[in-house]
Amino acid sequence: IPDDDLEDIAVSLPDKNALTSLLSQVKGARVAVAAKALVPGVRIVAVQPDASPALRESLALGRPLLTYPARPTLADGVAGGIGEIAFAHRDLIDDVVVVTEAEIEDAIVALLSEDQVVAEASGALGLAALRSGRVSPPDGLPVVTVVTGGNIDARVLNRLLAARAQFVAHGLLGALESAPHADQHDDGRGPACSRRHSATIAGLVLIGILMAGMLSMTATARGTDNCTVVRR
Repeated sequence: IPDDDLEDIAVSLPDKNALTSLLSQVKGARVAVAAKALVPGVRIVAVQPDASPALRESLALGRPLLTYPARPTLADGVAGGIGEIAFAHRDLIDDVVVVTEAEIEDAIVALLSEDQVVAEASGALGLAALRSGRVSPPDGLPVVTVVTGGNIDARVLNRLLAARAQFVAHGLLGALESAPHADQHDDGRGPACSRRHSATIAGLVLIGILMAGMLSMTATARGTDNCTVVRR
């Protein structure tokens, strides 16, 4: 992330010292150095996938793990060892949290559906920590999470969007089927939904599927060359 982006964040705040936390994936130390220089009191939270908690383990051991036997993770851009630079600047890091694969997937889909940002898994780690509640900022105070990199396989994104659409459709079906309907009737063979009710359910499911397809096409069209700072 360019230093001037951090400067833009700082000057856009009524009181830059009110910035409580900055969440970032572990990849060198440039973000932490720049953030502490601009806002000395900011809390730096390093976020890693739980499949590769190399920084957390390095801090526990007191030495950098230059290699690490990471388990499979979507966040392969930050998997493995942390490197000497990150470890040398460990005093700038206030906390280290890890997030699950499910939490990473949720953040990727949320960035696309709510912010129209295509992000790779490594770039969505900070938001995953926020959405999962692993990092709970003080109410009403600004928090920044760095979202960088859009190098995500279209097939992976399609899978995540399809799973979200299926989940939403299932919830809609459950809600509609359990809710009372004025147009239900009993023809002697037990209560049954009217044709209008059935058409409503089918239509909502179809809309969910179409929305997933549109989001997928949007993601493919956007490409992978993007770097965005999202403010929460």
